[in-house]
Amino acid sequence: MLPTQKEIEIPLLEALIELGGKGRPNDIYPLVTKRFPAITDDDLTWALKTGGNRWTNRIQFTRRSLKVKGEIGESPRGIWAITDKGRKRVEPRPGESFSNKELEILATAYETLVGRTHVFDVLSAKKWGATGIQNWVQTELIVALIDRGFDVTTRGKIKRDCDIIVKDNSGLDLGVELKTGTSGGYKFLLQGIAGHPGADLFLLVTRLDKNTISGLEQYFSNDKFTHKQKMLRPGWMLIIAKKIK
Repeated sequence: MLPTQKEIEIPLLEALIELGGKGRPNDIYPLVTKRFPAITDDDLTWALKTGGNRWTNRIQFTRRSLKVKGEIGESPRGIWAITDKGRKRVEPRPGESFSNKELEILATAYETLVGRTHVFDVLSAKKWGATGIQNWVQTELIVALIDRGFDVTTRGKIKRDCDIIVKDNSGLDLGVELKTGTSGGYKFLLQGIAGHPGADLFLLVTRLDKNTISGLEQYFSNDKFTHKQKMLRPGWMLIIAKKIK
């Protein structure tokens, strides 16, 4: 299954930034593709009835959508270029960036989950309820963080208003709240964030529907959060977020 246009927007903007702000489509396509590791060779060769490539065609339509939003601008023929508005969507402003340790937590979660997304389908079944996938993700993340040299505990989590507390010998001390959304409804995630104002960092794993990305981005903007996201596979996204102080 190919990612939707909405899922491609951020990776396309990131690819343009990686190229220095502009590039030719044939240079952009591979950079977008590498941000979706679950895409198969069959996906990449899937043809339209008209004979064109379905994947590159979808990236092209995403570019058109971003042009309408003003995030990709007018440029010479054969060149795609990001605008200042597009940069603001994906590049943190001063005071809104994540620390290297916070990004390492994101990278650890991504590497732990990206090759195992088939488990999401199993644990999203109704018989597991709302906690099946969340318990599994939390357990896997704790083990992975410990393997990376972090000290992880649940002691004191109620007082810290979070699921796990992550420390290391450099003085790191983060209360991390984990939320998973299996239905694609982002409002459940927002309730989880609003219900834990004391957490230092939020780690979100969510199934996507047509409103999830735009709904989360609007919330983060209105409530002064910075965030960073990674696609685990089409339909599933990993996000870290924190309140801007």
